Amino acid sequence: MSLKLTFFDGVSCIGGNKILLEEDESALILDFGINFNDENKYFDEFLRPRSYLGIYDLFHLNLIPPLKGVYREDLIIPEIWENFKNHPWYREINPIAILVSHAHLDHVGYLSYLHEDIPIITSLISSLIIKSLEDTSRIISDLCLIRRKTQENGVLKTERNKFIKRPYITFGNGSISKIEEFWNKLERKDKRNIDIENKPINIIDYETYKIGSFEITYFPVDHSIPGAVSFAINTKIGWVVYTGDLRLHGRNKDHSEKFIEKLKEIPIKVLICEGTHPKVDRLYTEEDVKENIYHIVKNSKGYIIADFGARNIDRLMSFLEIAKEVGKRLVLTLKDIYLLEALSLVGYPDPKEDEYITFYKKPKGSYETWEENLLDRHDIQGKGISAKEIRNNPDDFILCMSYYDFHILLDILPHGGTYIFSSSEAFNEEMKIDQKKIENWLNYFHIEIRGNLVEKREESPFHASGHIHGDGIIKLVDYAKPEYLIPIHTERDKNIDFFDQFKDFCKVIYPKKGETITII
Repeated sequence: MSLKLTFFDGVSCIGGNKILLEEDESALILDFGINFNDENKYFDEFLRPRSYLGIYDLFHLNLIPPLKGVYREDLIIPEIWENFKNHPWYREINPIAILVSHAHLDHVGYLSYLHEDIPIITSLISSLIIKSLEDTSRIISDLCLIRRKTQENGVLKTERNKFIKRPYITFGNGSISKIEEFWNKLERKDKRNIDIENKPINIIDYETYKIGSFEITYFPVDHSIPGAVSFAINTKIGWVVYTGDLRLHGRNKDHSEKFIEKLKEIPIKVLICEGTHPKVDRLYTEEDVKENIYHIVKNSKGYIIADFGARNIDRLMSFLEIAKEVGKRLVLTLKDIYLLEALSLVGYPDPKEDEYITFYKKPKGSYETWEENLLDRHDIQGKGISAKEIRNNPDDFILCMSYYDFHILLDILPHGGTYIFSSSEAFNEEMKIDQKKIENWLNYFHIEIRGNLVEKREESPFHASGHIHGDGIIKLVDYAKPEYLIPIHTERDKNIDFFDQFKDFCKVIYPKKGETITII
């Protein structure tokens, strides 16, 4: 008996996890995310992979592996498998499920290409976030609802009004009828003659799920996005534990602590462990960040702008609590409102009901369908705030926006104020360029910057990292006591000496991209 693990990405780099687990004729995929550093070597917002060629461009640039049986048939152009059958990563497999650790794009961004019949196993919270992301994005699609394509003259075209729902198996609980209503909601203007192949969301409220020969146990963990989980997979040769991304210093740190404690009870054969920041000694906790931001907000006059990562609901909750303590209202983007609405189904604040939550009504000539529907739901409560209202009473609000929302500054025309940068580290040169643009905008409006825009952003007192620190990894590995330790989501050359300390009691393996490791 043996187990094969192939690491198609997420090794010697941060993000882009794509791991294939094979045992006999059965296979699982662990995450299927975008490696932004690799993708940005070739593409940007103006030059994108050619959708009319399906997955062809991504195959050629080794951004996704050529695995026959894994991808949607409607994305396969003629002779593509003939072209790639000699690729070193090529093989034919039929995975029985995809395990998704959390809803960050470096873990889910390429799900859109995978076969529509392969079930996605994740937390209920992650599934709601993924659908919200898809519903409100012009770029991201086919994560939950696939727009079918058809071939014409060797190229692919999207079929009008034909969709397929992906099967999701989710761990969690909530109002099933309301969740199903949200899951089945179609944010389209014209709903006539729509053909949808429906696959209902499957919500299970127990911790272990059996699929094929695998027994899968999920563990909620703390991360910078809600719904993050680690997985333990019982195979014929023993347990394989995949941590995904986790930390021990956020609002849900008790989740991660319970997971690590549970590892002592599992005879672990293989531990696939994240190692983003193993050499960081001092980390600000989410409580520290909230306290530091509170003092800034309390002592600032005029406009306050809060910039935190997309879907960082922990940070949003911190700002909401601060707003209530100082008597201000939190002005969110419509995307944030939409996401909070979805998460209210599993216990988060309902933006329609919370008097401290409002949103900015942009002077936009044409709203997208999801925005129109959202405005219809919220305008009844008089929730929206105009630029004039903000301009007349700047001390009443905390404006939550990122660089991509800076058009709002041209509407409210502030002169002075405070910008609190509370986001993660830049992971490529393009992000650093964006930070320079942020400085240009804020300097133009004489707004003071608080926080580290580029260098040493993980050391900023206004940001709590989404990743476990060195002491936490040592505790995790010590409790797990695996036979094999495989560090991923880490920069090997920088961190190999850290992980080598575990060689005294387990075999430490540093896989290369595309390498298959056989465990017996």
